[in-house]
Amino acid sequence: MIDEKLSGPLLMNAGAKYDHERQREAIAHWIMMHEHAFSIVEEEGFLFMMKCSNISYEKISRKTLKNDCIAVYEAERKKLKSTLRKVNKICLTTDLWKSKNQKIEYMVLTGHFIDADWVLQKRILSFVHVPPPRRGVDIVDAIFKCLKDWGIENKIFSVLVDNALYNDRCLKELKVLILRHQKLVLHGKLFHVRCCAHILNLLVQDGIGKIAKIVENVRESVKFINQSEARLQTFSQIVQQLKLSVQRSLPRFQDREPSYTTLPDDDDWEKVEKVSKLLEVFNVVTNIIFGSEYTIANLYLAEVFRIKLVLDQAINDESDFMKEMAKAMKEKFDKYWSQYEARKNIENVRIALDDMYKEYVDLPSEHSEE
Repeated sequence: MIDEKLSGPLLMNAGAKYDHERQREAIAHWIMMHEHAFSIVEEEGFLFMMKCSNISYEKISRKTLKNDCIAVYEAERKKLKSTLRKVNKICLTTDLWKSKNQKIEYMVLTGHFIDADWVLQKRILSFVHVPPPRRGVDIVDAIFKCLKDWGIENKIFSVLVDNALYNDRCLKELKVLILRHQKLVLHGKLFHVRCCAHILNLLVQDGIGKIAKIVENVRESVKFINQSEARLQTFSQIVQQLKLSVQRSLPRFQDREPSYTTLPDDDDWEKVEKVSKLLEVFNVVTNIIFGSEYTIANLYLAEVFRIKLVLDQAINDESDFMKEMAKAMKEKFDKYWSQYEARKNIENVRIALDDMYKEYVDLPSEHSEE
């Protein structure tokens, strides 16, 4: 039996040790969430802050913090690996991500799957540094190595990628590799999925490209005003005294600042306003399609059709500028979603659904033969 005189201090020490470990784990999570440097835990200000919140806080070194971060990663990895063992099919997406601190691009591989409670889950599986020029074979090797590490090379349903040429070659090679480990649904017809949001982004870039010079002038105007406290004060006085909008205040500001040379004219502002209204629809649609907390299969076509209606309306705009821009965007839109392609794809979807159902019905008989 523990001596009553000692039990109190022992329990207090155990609690303090537990709190210290939890605090170190929390710091490790914080470091990784916000990409802080490990050296931040050795700074005087950090130590002062921690001591204020917890007088018993014990200073740790950057080396200890690094080990803590690795321990958190390994623990989370173990839990996710256990979860993935129970998953039947996994859909993958790849994207490029740039670290703010390192200025290095990574290929992010994300897994999407339905858990045992029929809830859509999303998990980042890997950050892979694939330096340019990115060859298809390098990307395939990186992806397949990741799948092997997680033990899911025989569970892949589809892979969603940007509409880049090297991705076409990459997916062909990846499909061959995966077919050696599993039978793909419909013999792999649904394996390669092109990212709708990426295609919409290409249309948006076409639209912004038409007003690139105007946008540059607006940015330079803001930059010019903010470069000096005196300029900012002058501009603020114009806005407040004359009660004008920012757009209407800039010509008055130019009267007082002759060195200001990037003033957009009235025609430029009109173009920016029209393009902004058009691109706002793209922004709304992209946010809906990019939703990661829900499935978008039932929303996708309706949102793409909304884009079509907006472009058709813009083509009939009274402004020649808008007509030309919308026409160029519509041509690219039709490359992927023309009416002919739509009718053709509707039939393809119907056939694919029939084939998937037949394949699903055959599954029990295949298992019974084993």
